[in-house]
Amino acid sequence: MLMPNLPPATTRLIAALQKVGIDPILYGSQGVSVYLGAFKQFGDIDLLIESRWLGADWQHTASLEDALEIFTVNDTTIRTLKPQLFKKAYEFSVRDGYRTAVRGKKDTDVIARLNDYLTQGTEPAD
Repeated sequence: MLMPNLPPATTRLIAALQKVGIDPILYGSQGVSVYLGAFKQFGDIDLLIESRWLGADWQHTASLEDALEIFTVNDTTIRTLKPQLFKKAYEFSVRDGYRTAVRGKKDTDVIARLNDYLTQGTEPAD
């Protein structure tokens, strides 16, 4: 398996969160980039964290763990969604009027790239 490449700020942030007991899931464009490579310039870092860190109770479920892939980047464990789930998320998002108006065909381009990745069975991009 090829080693994914992420911006150093991303791995530093995730490592810092892990040191205080928060195990985030990398989401959004950077999460997708684990599979597709750096297909764009990233302007932010999207992370999912347990809601208990936001003050509400959160129950960890096995189904969430089944939805994740785990990689090591710069000595940091990165959890992110499987590519099939990113595809579903992007397919859902293109139905949103705001995303369609603001992002134009960018989301459909990501869906096409994910389709290529899934049908070609390639390793995660570096």
